[in-house]
Formats: sequence, structure tokens, C-alpha cells
Amino acid sequence: MAKKKSNKMLSSIMVVALLLVVIVAFWQLVSKESNSIIVKEEGASDLFTSEVVNQDEEALVETEIIVSQLNNLRTYEPINILEFSRGVNQYKQTGFIPLFIYDMKPYRNQKIANVQQIEVPLLNQQDYRWAFDTYGDDSGRIIAANGCGIVSLAMIDSYFKGSITDPGEIAAWAGLDHYVTYAGSAFTLYPAFAEAYNYEVKEFYDFYEAMEEIQAGNPVVVAINPGYFSSVGHVMVIRAYEDGLVYINDPNDDGSSFASSIGHDEALMIDEGIAYWAFSEQ
Repeated sequence: MAKKKSNKMLSSIMVVALLLVVIVAFWQLVSKESNSIIVKEEGASDLFTSEVVNQDEEALVETEIIVSQLNNLRTYEPINILEFSRGVNQYKQTGFIPLFIYDMKPYRNQKIANVQQIEVPLLNQQDYRWAFDTYGDDSGRIIAANGCGIVSLAMIDSYFKGSITDPGEIAAWAGLDHYVTYAGSAFTLYPAFAEAYNYEVKEFYDFYEAMEEIQAGNPVVVAINPGYFSSVGHVMVIRAYEDGLVYINDPNDDGSSFASSIGHDEALMIDEGIAYWAFSEQ
């Protein structure tokens, strides 16, 4: 009889212990999901303060690193901090780039205070808002794979319009008329875009002639060979040129290299640049 009571008491204790474990686990889960953390580097501008919602410890570390890098470099600034957080969350869910760089503009800081920059918004072809839009007829078939030229033109149009142009709209306009299978956008795309969107365009094959357009305030699209800037043929936007340094907006910049946030030796562009298109309003 005593043995039965002992077994019954032991069973009761085990049930209570199990319930406690479940309650603690549930409380931790609820606390984690409702956690809201403010990430701000000491002395940083409020523009770099991000409310990161529903982030686990690993994601928080990633976000802190990103914010720290932005604060240290201070070449670009997020326009919309909420989008910053959404970009990090999107990366965790899909594996695409954390889009803290979309909807961004050059930031006048002490490091580049004297550099005359054309404030072309930086857009990314991996942005989930248009990454999967159709472009091309080869294995890629989407902007994320083939759209560097399309996204570069969207940056140009965004600059002149003063609001963000959806690259998907330009891809839909272009169709396959200026696309070469397994090679990407043909050079005919850029003058055709200028005509359709009412811009003036000048084509150059000399780096220094193209940079004269930058000095005149006209953004330049450049097609490059594989090398320093990209492992494959690529298209980018040049927004500034000063003291032998070229400042670019790279539509495939994931932010880890900060290729779009530093000046690059002109010798690299001279070596890899193929053709340049300078755009201006009619």
C-alpha cells in the first residue's frame, strides 16, 4: 500500500514538473516574440536608430553590425528606418539580401564632404519588391539574375523624377527587344530608354569624356567587363568623380562590401569600363 502511494506521489511530481517546463518554455517563447529592441550606437544620428522587432539573438547581432557599419562609414543613410527592419526580417525568411540599402541617398559627411555627388538613389536588383519580376529569356529570367542594366536605369529615372521608379515597370517596357540570351542587356537598351522616357543621352567609350558629364551634373550608366567590380559583365551607375576616385551605385551591392559607399581608383574603371551613357533631362 505504501509503495502504491509512493508511486502515485512520484507520478504527481513528474506531472507538475512537466507542466512547469511547458509553462517556462511558453513564457520564453512569448517574451521572445514580443521583444522590441532599440539598436543605437552611442553618438549616432537618430536616422541610424532602428527598432528591430521580433529578432532573435543571431539576427540582432547581424543588425547591430549593419547599424555599426553604417554609423562608422556614414556615406549613406536610410530614409525609412521601418524598411530597414523589414529588410533584415525578409533576409532571415528568404535568404535574400537584408535591404537596409534600398531607398537610400548619399550622405554628406566629413570623409566625403568636399565630393560633389549626384544624389542618385541606390536600388538593388535583389530587392524582393521586384527581384522576381520577369526579365530575359535564358535560365535566369528575372531581375535578380539579369537586371543590373534595368535597375541602373530605374536609378536614373528615380533621380530625375524625385521618387522611386519600380524596375519591374522598365523591364516590362523593355521586354526582350534589347536582351541578348546569356549575355544580358544589349547596349541598344540605353538610348532606347532615353527616347521612351524623354531623356537626352550621350554615349562614350572614353572614361574621361564620360567623367566630364559627371562634372556637369549628369549621372552616367557604365557597362563593365569582369574584374574588380564584378566577377561577370555588369552595369552600374556613376554618381561622382573627384581626386581620381569614382563613386558608384552598384545594383548588385549587398552592403557587405560597401562598394557603393566608397571611392574607387579611376584606374580600375578605366581598365574595366566598356561603354558609358550620360543622361540629362530634355
